[in-house]
Amino acid sequence: MSQAPALACGLLCATALLAAQSNGVPEAAHYRCEYLAPPAGTFAEVGGLGFTASGRLVVSTRFGQVWILDDPLAADPAQVRWRLYAEGLHEGLGLHVAGEEIHVLQRGEISRLIDTDGDGRADLVRTVAGPIALSGNYHEFAFGLPRTRTGSFFLALNLGFLPETWWLGSSLAPWRGWVLEATPDGALLPYATGLRSPDGVSLSPQDELFVTDNQGDWVPACAVFAVRKGGFHGHPAGLLWQREWQAAGRVPSQTVPPAGVQREPAALWLPYDLSRSVGDLAWDTSAGRFGPFAGQVFAAELTLGRVLRLQLERVRDQWQGAAFAFRDDVGSAHRVCFAPDGTLFAGLTNRGWGGAGKAHGIARLRFTGVAPFAMQRVELRPGGFAFTFTEPLAADPRPEQLEVTQYEYAWWWKYGSPELGARPLRVRTLETSLDQRRVTAHLDDLRPGYVTRMVWKDLRSRTGAALRPPRVDYTLNQLHDGPPNAKPVAVEVPPPQTRQEAAEGWVALQDGRNLDAFTRRDGWREAGEPVTLPRAATQQLESAPGTQVALGAPDAAGKPALLVARFPHAEVAVHAAVFLPRDGRVEFLFQGRHGVELREGADLPKGEWVEVDLEFRTAPPRLTSLRVGGKRFLQQEGRVVARDRALARSGAAILDGEGADGPLAVVAHTPVALRDLQIRSLAPRDERGWKPLFDGTTLAGWKVTGAGRWQVREGRIVGEGPPGYLHTERGDWKDFEWRARVRINHGGNSGMYFRKTFGDDAFKGYEAQINRSMAADPVKTGSLYRRELLKTQLVTGDDVWFTQRVACRDEAQGVRIRIWLNEILVVDHVDRERAFPFGHLAFQQHHDGSRVEIASVEHR
Repeated sequence: MSQAPALACGLLCATALLAAQSNGVPEAAHYRCEYLAPPAGTFAEVGGLGFTASGRLVVSTRFGQVWILDDPLAADPAQVRWRLYAEGLHEGLGLHVAGEEIHVLQRGEISRLIDTDGDGRADLVRTVAGPIALSGNYHEFAFGLPRTRTGSFFLALNLGFLPETWWLGSSLAPWRGWVLEATPDGALLPYATGLRSPDGVSLSPQDELFVTDNQGDWVPACAVFAVRKGGFHGHPAGLLWQREWQAAGRVPSQTVPPAGVQREPAALWLPYDLSRSVGDLAWDTSAGRFGPFAGQVFAAELTLGRVLRLQLERVRDQWQGAAFAFRDDVGSAHRVCFAPDGTLFAGLTNRGWGGAGKAHGIARLRFTGVAPFAMQRVELRPGGFAFTFTEPLAADPRPEQLEVTQYEYAWWWKYGSPELGARPLRVRTLETSLDQRRVTAHLDDLRPGYVTRMVWKDLRSRTGAALRPPRVDYTLNQLHDGPPNAKPVAVEVPPPQTRQEAAEGWVALQDGRNLDAFTRRDGWREAGEPVTLPRAATQQLESAPGTQVALGAPDAAGKPALLVARFPHAEVAVHAAVFLPRDGRVEFLFQGRHGVELREGADLPKGEWVEVDLEFRTAPPRLTSLRVGGKRFLQQEGRVVARDRALARSGAAILDGEGADGPLAVVAHTPVALRDLQIRSLAPRDERGWKPLFDGTTLAGWKVTGAGRWQVREGRIVGEGPPGYLHTERGDWKDFEWRARVRINHGGNSGMYFRKTFGDDAFKGYEAQINRSMAADPVKTGSLYRRELLKTQLVTGDDVWFTQRVACRDEAQGVRIRIWLNEILVVDHVDRERAFPFGHLAFQQHHDGSRVEIASVEHR
């Protein structure tokens, strides 16, 4: 039978399919995605993938299992058979398969799995290298396990993340934040450092080591590094274990860049909208069986649920290159691996890592034989770039069809970085090859040390297909010509204010645990799980594990929900995150009287959390600053930028008339969710008459009881060690005010005592509590211990400086005690029994492991 008609039909069908791409032909037309579902009831959160010499797929999981998949390339994915090979391992986030030999990277060691009796199940786990140091922190993952031709394994160790410092990375055990080499004789040797969350450890076909790192503190965007021995890649925490730092007793700062340390440039920076949690890499060595991108690199992307395409080239002995979107809707891809026939397998995982799409199992990407119209390669040329396309162009493009921008990142302690210093480049000329598959762009003022973003507009192939994707981001470390470049893409900038510094002065009315800071909660409740607001059936609140939000909704009769704080204020700043459904409406009442209303649409987008910041002044009552989602609506001087925001006496007011102060209230006219509600006093402070009780250098005027250690360090009193007290020598304090600027560590506990008997009896005096996060004591900072208890963590973070002021006076009704936290009155109590007539002032050192620091102590 003649084959010509069939061949002609195939060509015509392919041409028609290509032409149809211009109007939304799905990605599956080019790369079909299929799923190998694990056995029912099994959650295969993949930590590693590898093929045996016989073509079986080996899968390690975060649950400590290893599976072997027979016939993983079966045409029908349902025919793929899963067999459990091993279980009971500790989080297999790395795997290496060579021949039929299987090695797994557990959290604490590299292990070889051996089936000694040939029954298809491993019955021997042999330690190959280890132990890997652990502190017990939940985020101390171990990634990797590629093996060189000489027999060494490579692995990378995640930093520990500490909630008390807002999840900044810390190296809590040896070599955390490092790449390690496991030699053939089992030794674990430090290789390179400066990494935060290095999820992908891969070797190129030439045995060159590449490691991916995930955006966060000191990592402005997800990155791909070509790792050389001894290199430092940007995160300071791991420097703790360098020999020079150990010898000098140096400890890396979490917020100050390390001096005198040379950073290695990233080969690729991956923009935030392209990648938020990059996994490992797989080189396409299929010689075209996976499409027109042979020799390029494919990366797993978990948060956005996709696979990326990367192209690397070496210029002046530095790696750099291009990053493209490749295939969306794959699932929470964590690991990628090519099969012998050129099929790309992606291992999926999600638990706790915020992935998108399918949360576990295996995706299989197969080339359909129909290539997309895409930029096949983008290569640096003197003065510009050369673009090679997978198909001929419909026409020679014009310079205005190519938009070029260069940008950089900030290297700082903050989580990630915006794209900074964006500078558009003029496209001087475009040269198109005779076959119309190659275009060379000549650009004005192209500079190294930037990411170059290039976007084609309205570019079509000869078959009418639209370019997919139209954008490429090229990390440009070096030019071919000119002097060598020393400027990094991630530039050191003045460190931003730390989160502790930004938190100073605020009082948290919500701490994610209770609504104790409110006297009225009409129609409001706490919710600790994802919830759906009425009127917003498709808008679900996804709250982080262990956190809570406050939900308010009108009652059946339409009466608004009312949330009233227990602390009065005069002039005040307010911060909150607000979530509204369609047609949502929420009102903030200042002093319980004057309201500003925010509506969905005009002010707040529906179905997402939006940060709101307001400032209220009392003379006359007015709103002087309003920001919604970072956009300023009012300047400080009251000039309206967008539209008038005049305050009015609210119909929902809980106080009538005018007064010096009153409580903050939140009124939900429709269903509303609220979190992170905080206030900060803006009222002028009376600084008259204050006298110091601490000279800044010695403990003169103070006496110690108990075993606690009290020292002066860097101008601060520091209390540590076993329980004890620091008393004033003077013991006749009766009517007074005293205040201290204090901070307490995570899990620490202290107190400001007054009218206290000298000695170690905690019950012989009044105590203004200092405790933010000691779990065993529910009484929090600002409380008058045993008399007026506050259960909300009013201080907004551990190690955050705050000012606590106490006024104690004998009055006709009894001893009146008032406590201000950051100048917000939180306690106003009268002790009618007059329990303590006079005594000492004192600070408490509560327990070993607690650390209290006092920057100033004053009285009047």
